[in-house]
Formats: sequence, C-alpha cells, structure tokens
Amino acid sequence: MVKNLVVYPYNHDVEILLKYKEWLMDYHITGAVSFKEHSLIMEKLQKKHKFMESQNLKSVLDFAQILYLCDPMGEYISEQYSFAIEEAVKNKKEILLSRALFNKLNDQLLKKNRLRPECILKNDYIMKNVYNTNRLLELPIPVIAIAGLGEKCSKFETQILVNQVVSEMGYRPLTFSTNILGSLFGMYSLPDMLFGKEFSYQEKIIQFNHYVYDICKSQNPDVIIIGYPSGVMPLGEHYYNYFGEIPSIMSYAVPSDIGILNLYYAENMEEEYLKNLQNYCMQKYSFPVEAFCVAAQRVEYSPADKVFEFYFLGDEFLEKHYPQIDQNSLRMINITDICGAKQVIESLIQLLEQNVNSL
Repeated sequence: MVKNLVVYPYNHDVEILLKYKEWLMDYHITGAVSFKEHSLIMEKLQKKHKFMESQNLKSVLDFAQILYLCDPMGEYISEQYSFAIEEAVKNKKEILLSRALFNKLNDQLLKKNRLRPECILKNDYIMKNVYNTNRLLELPIPVIAIAGLGEKCSKFETQILVNQVVSEMGYRPLTFSTNILGSLFGMYSLPDMLFGKEFSYQEKIIQFNHYVYDICKSQNPDVIIIGYPSGVMPLGEHYYNYFGEIPSIMSYAVPSDIGILNLYYAENMEEEYLKNLQNYCMQKYSFPVEAFCVAAQRVEYSPADKVFEFYFLGDEFLEKHYPQIDQNSLRMINITDICGAKQVIESLIQLLEQNVNSL
C-alpha cells in the first residue's frame, strides 16, 4: 500500500526526494511545507516537480498519512518543529524523522507527544543466522561501491540512480545507502555497529561481511550496491574524514568489482588528477574507480575559522558550468542529465555482464 507523505521543513534533501519521487517505494510525496525564508525556492521546485506546496502545515497534512521531519539546515531547532509534531499527533498522522533529529528534540516534547525511537526512519535487517567463524565469507555476487571525497558530495543521489538502473535492467539490487532517506527507496540502512565503539576494527569487518552475506543468502539478489559514508581521504589538515576508517572497513568486508567516486565541484579537473585518484583508491581500498560523478556541491577552506564550508550549487548551476573533462578516456556521471547518467551506469553494468562469473 502506497502511503502519502508530507516533508517539512525545506532542506537540500527535499530537492533530491522531489527530483526522484517517481522512484520512491511504497511512498508518494503529497506535499512539502517550508519556512517563510525558503518560499521562493519551494515555489520554483513546485513548478518543476508538481506537488502541493504551502507554508501552512495543517492544510497539507490533511492529504497525507505521514509527516517526515527533515533535519534543520543548522544546529538550531526551531520552535516550529514543536508545532509540527503537535499538529501531526493531533491529526493522528504518523511521524518519521532521523536519529540525529530525534536526539536533538527535548525529552519533554518527546514524552508529551509519545514519540518513541520507532519513529526513527531506517530500514534495518535482522540476521537470520549466526556464523561461528572469524573468517570472511565469500559473497556470491558482484559489488558496485559508491564513495566520495567527503560528506555532501551527491553520493546519495548516485546511489538512487545506480539502484534504479540496475532494477530497470532486470536485476535485483541489494542496496545499502549512506542516507537514511534511502529507506524510502527500498534501500537498507548501514548497521549501527559500523559507527560505534563497541567492536574493534577487525570485528567490524567480519561482522559487516557476515551481515551482508546473510542478506544475500536470505534474499538472493543479483548485485550489491553499497555506499561508503564520509570520505576516502582527509580534505586537509583540519578535516580528516575519520581518515577513511569506515570506507576501509567496508572495502575489506565487501570487496568491490566496480567503483564510482563522487567529486566536489571544480571548474576544471585535469585528467592526471582523476587518474591519481583512481590509483589512490585502488591502492588503499582495492576500489576500482570506473566512473566519476561531479557533485552539485563545492567545498572551500576558511582560514579564519579553520573549517571547510560546503556550498550547494544546485542542478541549474551545474548544467551551465559543468567542468571541462575529457569524457572519452573517463566515464563521467552527470547528475543533471538523468538519461545520460543512466547510459553511463548501464555501461558499468555491461562491464559486469562481460564477466561470466559475475552476473
């Protein structure tokens, strides 16, 4: 049964949900509600994607069963969140939100509206078997891995595209998303144990390998699509990306056959630079980068604050200012051109098809 969903308030993930709303699994976006300061952005999105747009939450909630509360764009939690939760509860609507937002809401608000951890959006898998071995188990199907130079570089959007293309080509994907919103597209969440301190580096590798193996045994997919969170390398002296710890764990646990590397936007990208990235990923992660994806985000270092600042450029900017790259020697996935992006991804699947031991 398809459920109608309202998203509130605007953040950059809303644009991705609207862009790919036809590919949602068991959900339909009825409308989106924004704060007043985002009204112009929402009006533009409404004209492009045709949905119910308003600053009046109640008027839109009447047409939905679920309210999805988006993470705030900054650290501050607006009082409007309290109003939205109370309005949804009063009208007997289901509420979904991220773990990060759930943890930021005060206990009084949670108790008053009886919000429990079950409201946290995720798609976990409960293992059906226990494997009494410290050895890695061989995965019987090919793996497509999607990584990036860091946070906020369109990895989630690339995962959506690859998941859809694999499905359209008649294969059954098993997809692990770096974004909790992947659950709305039928993707699995990454297990919490990858990010906790309870297990050692080696234990995480073995446990994640067994976790993926068990899903394969249970569901018999044709292809694994796996997103690496964070980045594959430090961005500089002050932004370490955890030194690529989680991508390293995942690359040992689930070795990849094909890799896609997402890059931050830059006006020009030299072929030598991209090939150096290919070599780096292969040497450190055994991650064969067969395609690159340029994100609609740019990153800049602020010497005064000693932090990296992320700028969301948007599809329109990327369409007009796509970086000059020799695409004859390197595969490039352009997320502003969905048809073209799907063709590049199809060519990657065809590489797997050429290997009789893969697909």
